[in-house]
Amino acid sequence: MVAFSNYLETGLLGVTLCHSVFTAPATIYIGLATSVTGDATSVTEVATGSYARQAALFDAPSSGACVNSADIVFPEATLDWGTLTNVLLFDASTSGNLLYYGPLSQSQAISSGMVFEIPDGSLIIGLD
Repeated sequence: MVAFSNYLETGLLGVTLCHSVFTAPATIYIGLATSVTGDATSVTEVATGSYARQAALFDAPSSGACVNSADIVFPEATLDWGTLTNVLLFDASTSGNLLYYGPLSQSQAISSGMVFEIPDGSLIIGLD
């Protein structure tokens, strides 16, 4: 299940209840974390061994959800990344704002030489 970041919650509440403006990001970037605690107040994003956030494309919303429309392939790890536990969606390739986050269906240890991939249709962002 995916959760909204405090940043996104504030933006959506402002748009829907206070007539404020929230500009949608031009590109969504996928990040990976080894730990997310307490409403994403503490996020440990991978930061070593050729790791870089990856741009993602999504199909139009259907039945309250969006699904990635292409494989999301991270670079080969040149050092151990640790055990991945969560996926993160950001509005920038570095820094930027966290938008959504959620647990992977299964944690995965990434060692040097491995490639992490999210296949087309596997990343589902829903509002249930």
